[in-house]
Parts: sequence; C-alpha cells; structure tokens
Amino acid sequence: MRIGSGRESVRVLCRRIVTGWALSAILVASATARAAGGSRDSSIVFLGSFYRERFTEEHEYRDQFDLWREGEHVFGLTSDIGGLIGDQVPTLSRFEGTLEEGTGALKLSNRFQGVLNGSAIVGAYEGDPLDSLRLAQSMDRMGTGPSMAPLSGYVTWRAWADSLIDGSEARNPYLRQELRKCEAGDGWACVGIGNRLRERKPDEARRYWERACELDAWPGCKFLGDQARHRAILLKLCSSDAKPSLHRNMACQELGAPAEKAGRLEEAIEWYRLGCNEYALPTTSCARLKALQHKSGKAGGSSGK
Repeated sequence: MRIGSGRESVRVLCRRIVTGWALSAILVASATARAAGGSRDSSIVFLGSFYRERFTEEHEYRDQFDLWREGEHVFGLTSDIGGLIGDQVPTLSRFEGTLEEGTGALKLSNRFQGVLNGSAIVGAYEGDPLDSLRLAQSMDRMGTGPSMAPLSGYVTWRAWADSLIDGSEARNPYLRQELRKCEAGDGWACVGIGNRLRERKPDEARRYWERACELDAWPGCKFLGDQARHRAILLKLCSSDAKPSLHRNMACQELGAPAEKAGRLEEAIEWYRLGCNEYALPTTSCARLKALQHKSGKAGGSSGK
C-alpha cells in the first residue's frame, strides 16, 4: 500500500505502528497448545465478517474483521485498506482475544477493544481511542474467503490463516517497499516488518527488531527488552531541541504514560507538553495534557479554599 498525503493517511500509519506494540500482551496463552483434529462440526464457530468503509475525494478507508470463536477464545483476520483510491492491496493480519459471554465485550491482541452485539462490532484501537469504529455484519467484501477456513481445530485454522497472510504479503507492493526501506536503513520500516512477523515467525521478527534498535527506532529495543537503549532513544527524541514529528510525539507519549500511571503527574505533564505541538498526530499527548492540567487545576482550587 502506498501511504497518501495528509492527516488521515498519517493516522493510518500511526495506528499500524502502535498496533504492533502489544500483540503479545493479551494473546491467549494456551492457543498454541490447542490440538488439531475432528470435523467441521467442531467447537469452532464462524461468527461472521464485519465491515466498514469510508471515502474522501482521493482516499479510501476499508476495514473487515473475520471472526471465529471457540468457547471464550476468539480469533480471526483483519483486512484493511487506507490510501489512494484504486491503488491499494489489502493488508491482512491475524489476531486472538476473548469474547465475554453475555456482554459481548471483545478484547483483541491487535489492541482493539469493543463490543459484539450480534450484527455489528463497535469499538476502537487503544492507540487511537477517539477514532471509534462500527463494523456491520456483511458478506466477504474484502475477499478473504472465510468460508474456506478449516474448522477442525485452532492449529489447523492458524496454519490456513498464516498461508493466506503470506500470499497476501507476497503481492503487497507496500510491504516490498518497506522491506527495501529497512534494508536501506529505515529503522521504523524494520519495526513494522518485525511486528508483522511476531506471531508467525518470531525468530525472524527478532532479527528485524535488532536492526531497528541499531537504527534508533525505539520500539525495536523495547521488544528486545533492552530498556536502557529504549529509554536513551526516547529521551533523545522527546526533547525541545528535536523537530516536532510523529516519532517525537510518540516518544513523548511513551515517556508520559508510565509517569502518569506511577502518579508522577508533574513529570507526565512535561512529557505530554513536549508531545503536544504543531504536528497534530498522535493526539494522545494533547488529550492527556489537557486532562492532567484540568485535574491539577481542580486540585489546586480545592487546596486554596
């Protein structure tokens, strides 16, 4: 996929970078131990395809979730397009998660959280909570072929899904471009490739993260567990001396979040302030800065009474 110009195209790129950060955080631990076997009358049930689309004058944004369930364990495929109209190849990825009985609450490993109400999925990605999605149940609009998926067991389904993703990536000009960029020294391209391989080819993913870390792309260091290198790069990027950019603002957000969680609000406010500037994305730093300043103002008003 070729990323188009403008705020919405950068939002798509930002969401994809952020989505990769926590793919392993909420995966169901027992998934790899599920045995294949049985017939198409197994406990795996296809819940449907859920789709949304949006168009601007030059760009198209299309998303589809194909969702299966085995008990409380849900898994599936996402297929999305975001860029110039008619110039796109869908990007496929696999996810896992949980579906709460009764409430329909969904929590997926691609950082999507929402609710399945039978005929629609409504929710948002953690990295972009203000961009709410509503995907209505539909036919297979993106051509992923979910009716062809084996239902004899999760391991068999996963092998089918991975072969589908491999075929899609081999045809995707954007991914070939990202591979060339990584080889040429673009650390963020290396991060993205590693994220895509995390679940299917973990050793290969690690090699791309190592390359990313060498090139000062801090998520690569984070995924490798190199906390010292990770923080050093963040501090270098989230500085008043650094030009406002997507990467600077993401670094400031990464520093501000743990400070806020630990109750170091003055420190968090300073990081968020550095991440809230004329470069508009991501929006999290500005939103958190406003919320904490409001909270501090209320606390100050109370103490002054």
